[in-house]
Amino acid sequence: MDNNEVKSAIETLGKTFESFKKTNDERLKQVEAKGTADPITEEKLSKIEADLDKFADLEKGIKAQADSQKESQEAMARLETIISRPDFGKGSPVESKAQKVFDTWLRSRRRSSRRRSRRRS
Repeated sequence: MDNNEVKSAIETLGKTFESFKKTNDERLKQVEAKGTADPITEEKLSKIEADLDKFADLEKGIKAQADSQKESQEAMARLETIISRPDFGKGSPVESKAQKVFDTWLRSRRRSSRRRSRRRS
């Protein structure tokens, strides 16, 4: 949803809410005067309420989109931070330690296999 659509939706929401206030004021005057509201006014008011509910759904969509955009920006910022570190790409200390352990294990296996092959000869 681009900025023009959001702007248009907000303007429509404002007009719809003004219409709701006007219709609700009419309903309240009818209730004060007669004790009940005119069914046509009640129906008009319920249609306007349904329109306002649509804007609530639109707001949820906009909020979800904004949250998603914020999460993407935070992820991008974390990646940029990682990439800008001076020793980026050299491996982490955990990886280095794991590599050393593996190398030690591999060398010990080679030594033991050489000893076995010497004993057989």
